[in-house]
Amino acid sequence: MNKTKSLKFKILVPISVFAILLGAGALTYNLMHHQAAADSKKIATFAFDDSKAPGWYTSGPIDSTDQANSKPSDPTTTMIVGQGTKDNPGGDCFVEFFYYGNNSTDPDTALNNMISGSNTSTLTLNQINSLPQEMKTAKGNVSYQLYQYNQTGSDSSQFSNGIELGYFRAGTGYIDARGYCKTDDELSVTLPVFSAVSFKL
Repeated sequence: MNKTKSLKFKILVPISVFAILLGAGALTYNLMHHQAAADSKKIATFAFDDSKAPGWYTSGPIDSTDQANSKPSDPTTTMIVGQGTKDNPGGDCFVEFFYYGNNSTDPDTALNNMISGSNTSTLTLNQINSLPQEMKTAKGNVSYQLYQYNQTGSDSSQFSNGIELGYFRAGTGYIDARGYCKTDDELSVTLPVFSAVSFKL
């Protein structure tokens, strides 16, 4: 190999290596950029495992179309689980789950606000039980207390008088879990539902 060819080879090798490194860097940047964009579009949602709660059904989660900009007072995602099937709903009970992703309110404060708002001149919530519960999330199981109430008062005949309330921190906000039955004697039938619903973010 003469000196001219040798010199060209020596020049071309560093240029080729540089081009490979530049291409790898651009690929890494693009992958990181797309991953960051995907992370910013993560959707908070609930999932229901009907094998854990036979005799219950849901039409699926109701997810906000603009979760990042939802108001603190608006749920980011919601799920309602009822007795029966989609084709044949029935029963006296149903369970609701709300996730407030843009709300920094302490869960205990949210619970107290709910109780205060429910107690009126004609209706009163009377706590009858407190049960430990867990919800499966992407970051592991979250423990919380599910409080059961009997609602009494002159107007109580118009409402579901067996009520369950559970509030706990999750994601960037908190989850509000509720159960309702015609009477508090029926509340035990809702418990499998609280174990069958998980939260994803």
